Amino acid sequence: MAKTIDERQVTHAMIPPHVIAALPAGSLSTVTSLATGGETIPPETVAEWSSGRRMVTLYGLTETTVCVTMSAPLKADGKAASIGRPTTNARAYVLDTALRPVPVGVPGELYVAGPGLARGYVGRPGVTADRFVANPFDGPGERMYRTGDVVAWTPDGDLVFQGRADHQVKIRGFRIELGEVEAALLTHPDVAQAVVVTDGPSSSRRLVAYVVPTADRTEESAGADSGNPGDVPDGRTPGTLATELRAHLREQLPEHMVPSAVVAIDEVPLTPNNKLDRRALPAPDHTGQMTGRAPRNSREELLCGLFAEVLGLDRVGADDDFFGLGGHSLLATQLVSRIRTVLGVETSIRRVFQSPTVAELAADLAVDGGAAESGDPFAAVLPIKTSGDKAPLWWIHPGSGLCWIYLGFAGRLPADRPVYGIQAKGFDGVTQPPESIDAMVTDYVEEILAVQPEGPFHLLGLSIGGTLAHAMAAEFQRRGHEVGLLGLLDSVPSTFFEHYEPPHATDIRAYFGEHLISAGNAGDHEAFVDTAVSVIVGHTRMMDGFTSPTYRGDALFFNATAEGDGSYADLWRGHITGAVREYDIDSTHQDMYLPAPADEICRAVVRALGDDVEGDSVRES
Repeated sequence: MAKTIDERQVTHAMIPPHVIAALPAGSLSTVTSLATGGETIPPETVAEWSSGRRMVTLYGLTETTVCVTMSAPLKADGKAASIGRPTTNARAYVLDTALRPVPVGVPGELYVAGPGLARGYVGRPGVTADRFVANPFDGPGERMYRTGDVVAWTPDGDLVFQGRADHQVKIRGFRIELGEVEAALLTHPDVAQAVVVTDGPSSSRRLVAYVVPTADRTEESAGADSGNPGDVPDGRTPGTLATELRAHLREQLPEHMVPSAVVAIDEVPLTPNNKLDRRALPAPDHTGQMTGRAPRNSREELLCGLFAEVLGLDRVGADDDFFGLGGHSLLATQLVSRIRTVLGVETSIRRVFQSPTVAELAADLAVDGGAAESGDPFAAVLPIKTSGDKAPLWWIHPGSGLCWIYLGFAGRLPADRPVYGIQAKGFDGVTQPPESIDAMVTDYVEEILAVQPEGPFHLLGLSIGGTLAHAMAAEFQRRGHEVGLLGLLDSVPSTFFEHYEPPHATDIRAYFGEHLISAGNAGDHEAFVDTAVSVIVGHTRMMDGFTSPTYRGDALFFNATAEGDGSYADLWRGHITGAVREYDIDSTHQDMYLPAPADEICRAVVRALGDDVEGDSVRES
């Protein structure tokens, strides 16, 4: 959605608060008027998204033909945002239980009236009579709608939301009666009591169910705890109850009403007044539904890291179910976005629902069928696709030092060619990085020769990865090897860096904040990021003493045109003796790994390798 808004230069948008909070930082750059509503908007969301635009919050219900109040432009003052005041022709009443207006600042239930009011619920006369009541403040026959929302008037005449007067909650825009979920749980023969509550901040609120098992099920649990499988009928264990109940609920309720966690308790805690003691309920443990199986390859390792990041967990196993660990449709959209950003792979929410485990999703994303063998996503040689009997394609890391962004290229390249990435050394904090770019080039050539002893060698790279690929191609030639293909993705020779201000450590840290996951490699993520930043800062410093050699042959050059900075192809004239075949790619420099640019780039690469594909627009220099 954020990408579409920016591409279409949308200026006015209405987006729910939980969706706004999930957008990547810097989104909505063209939006000047932003409306939100459907749930309470946190002050931190207002602070992040109100700057530089007019942002308002709306309140309304289906029963009142949507919008009935609107706020003034919101300010980042750290205060709870009001839902505004009634719109034209809408009327709002804040009443006590005797339908009397309450004073300013005193909470009461909100009733609304006006020409937008619905007539009632079709075929549900009882509910209609309960919610659509006579309006004592208007003429005979006029009605008002009892919203169930508790609000209070401010001295300025605005309304501030305080909560609900009934057992109804709103999660991700859905109104949910907690009693309905509890009733569905009680239809299961193993549940004696059930309580459903909400957990987490408003932007990522989840349902959590607490159940007291029946005596029979409790005895089974005791048998399982004894360590004697024979004591447990049908081999059932305590851990299976949550899975059974979630499956049971899915047969009766829509997905948004299925709790993200089910916790078995001995008894429902009560206050001295015999009411539910919410503070005495144990915190839900989403990790209790983990399988713990370790990832088998780097693709699974990276996805485990992304699953854990989006779900807010320390770790996730390869066979763990995204939705079983508390995921929902909104978090699935975040997962899809993070996969695209970190790995350059396009997927969909539907695919996450169809393949909800790391292993299943990794298999789906590996459309070529060649699973990477290495389980270390920081390995010096990253196997991206190992199947195929032709000479491999070698992708050299860009400025980040990692080749994860090239994972999306594998399915777009010939199926009969393996694909590998060459990654920077030093991310483990133990291996010493090369002391110069020349030493790095030599080291990378040796890494390739250890996998592929003979040419032809096909080398490609984005940004500084192309700079290194070019130097490696020249080194292969110096050693008497054949270079079959050299691909430069918006890359520059060393002369460019003489007048280039390298990125500061804070900029590199910000990049890693968006693109780097520890993937279980480091217990201390901050220390891990510190190490990564030091590695890349070292690379930028070493460029000062490096001179690009001369490569004897042709090259493919892919020019990122979206920023209008012109092409760097001519800078290579003194370093490439053959033709530089130039392809214009509608992309920014940093986005050339994303699916659409990757499609264009791979078509040209496939053509250069000798396969027949539709011709691309190319010019030589």
